[in-house]
Amino acid sequence: MDASPSRTFQKFGDKQDALMLKEALEAAGMKVGLEDVSPSVDVTFAGNTHEHQYLLKLRPDDFERADAVLEEQAQISADSLSADHYFRDFSDEELFELLEKYDEWSKEDQILAVRLLRERGRALSDEDVAEIKAERLASLRRPEVGKPCAVTIGFAAALAGGIIGLLMGWTFWKSTKTDPTGRRYPLYDDPTRRRGRLIFWISAVTSAIFVGLFFRNLG
Repeated sequence: MDASPSRTFQKFGDKQDALMLKEALEAAGMKVGLEDVSPSVDVTFAGNTHEHQYLLKLRPDDFERADAVLEEQAQISADSLSADHYFRDFSDEELFELLEKYDEWSKEDQILAVRLLRERGRALSDEDVAEIKAERLASLRRPEVGKPCAVTIGFAAALAGGIIGLLMGWTFWKSTKTDPTGRRYPLYDDPTRRRGRLIFWISAVTSAIFVGLFFRNLG
């Protein structure tokens, strides 16, 4: 990924599905990365029930183009909606919840949900769907407030010096999250990030003091 670092566009449990989308996106002229983040240990031997997981990665600038490719594929698949498709057992409320959390479902699932709601007589325009997605994006982008107890522990760890204070401070200060469009936003709100920065530098200073005293006593 030349111009900017790649970011996860979609997650897959099946490698073949990931490869199929990878080929489709590459055919559309995009640079695509595929990362296997499956557990490295034998899941059966270790008693680990996690499935295989593959991350399909793109440049953030390509997210919108990739969405268009998925939309086209999903429209074709949705045309063959069977009478016994399990979505037909979903209530209207469940279908609306699917649309509200669209980032947790495939493009095909989203299109099927809209079609079923319209079949049932629910007035749902393209503008309504776009508004639902916009509200979801706003919710996902909203920064979190650091829990007071965790921030307090962070300050205590900073005064004690060491790696824990540094890690907690850096986490509050620099952590980010990526929305479905590929854009990154701070994980925490401004007050929490300011406290995180303070925790980090207090921890750095106290750690340096303790290390200096340690070597001084050795001498």
